[in-house]
Amino acid sequence: MISHPYYAKLLLWGEHIVIHGAQALATPLPAFSGHWVQTAAGDEERLLPFLAYLYREGMEKWLDLRAFEEKVTAGLAFASNIPGGYGLGSSGALCAAIYDAFARDKIERGDTSRYLELKSLLGRMESFFHGSSSGIDPLIIYLNRSVLLDAKGVQTLDWQLPGEESAFRFFLLDTGLQRQAGDFIHYFLEQSKQPSFGNVLEKVLLPANESAIEQTLNHSYASLMTVFDEISAFQLNFLPGLIPPGFTAVWKKGLEADLFKLKVCGAGGGGFVLGFTPDFPTTRAYLSDFPLILLG
Repeated sequence: MISHPYYAKLLLWGEHIVIHGAQALATPLPAFSGHWVQTAAGDEERLLPFLAYLYREGMEKWLDLRAFEEKVTAGLAFASNIPGGYGLGSSGALCAAIYDAFARDKIERGDTSRYLELKSLLGRMESFFHGSSSGIDPLIIYLNRSVLLDAKGVQTLDWQLPGEESAFRFFLLDTGLQRQAGDFIHYFLEQSKQPSFGNVLEKVLLPANESAIEQTLNHSYASLMTVFDEISAFQLNFLPGLIPPGFTAVWKKGLEADLFKLKVCGAGGGGFVLGFTPDFPTTRAYLSDFPLILLG
């Protein structure tokens, strides 16, 4: 049985605006993961309803569901510390793990020509949890690579989060608030219907997002700090509903100085907030009231 971890996914850039054709950049997040374990009790309460859904959806053509059922009733469980309601792919990790272990004619990770097919298949699986899924989360988790998404499809990258070799670091601020992504996707779509918002979206946010991805992939982190500030300010001024309750003040503090910047991570409204700083020790001391996770 496959026992390696399935890492959470982190969406760095492109939240919401990917539906407007913008690029999105995501990367594995090893700080959280799930993996198969064998237990006496198994995981029937959670996995068997999902299995029934897969049968109803006719997924037996692509997955060996009988083998999956036998393993679950014999004590197979999926152990995970990926928090639910945080946009890190908790359900996506489970779907990726099931596909990896029980797929028929499995699409291998290096088969780039079939990525869109795989994305669609994984999306059908994950729709059990969300009503509808693009398949992006389980795809990224299955590939375990940084991924650039755009209108042309899916491109894997060798890029990794900056580590100790860099003064600039990404971090996560834990709001302690679970949220339903659908609520905030709806909020963004409603804002997008406003002509004034659409204009500033095209002129400000989309170019800033493109620049942020370019600076990130080129490791131009000093320039990225400036772009991060632009996106943070845009979210505060034009999408305040995405900022978790009680975090507006610290958001503004980031905009007022050059110590750190904050932006929505995933759908927004709770979960983690993504931060960026040229001095993490000082930032951690300044934000001592909040749980922080250093990335990379």
